[in-house]
Amino acid sequence: MGKQLLTTISDATGLPDDLVTTELSRLITAAGKEPSEITLDDLRNILADYVQEVLLEAQEDLEGPPGK
Repeated sequence: MGKQLLTTISDATGLPDDLVTTELSRLITAAGKEPSEITLDDLRNILADYVQEVLLEAQEDLEGPPGK
């Protein structure tokens, strides 16, 4: 399912395929999974973690350095 799933997700974003596929593959590999064997449930969990991380970083950026 992996390659077809990544292609479907990439197409749905409307962003350049190589950009999306590269980033998704990086996230999947960092999670200890193989992009060619990724399932929809795996991808949901990986992307949920990714979104949480991005939101926390954005919050930290908005709050500024500690003590200010």
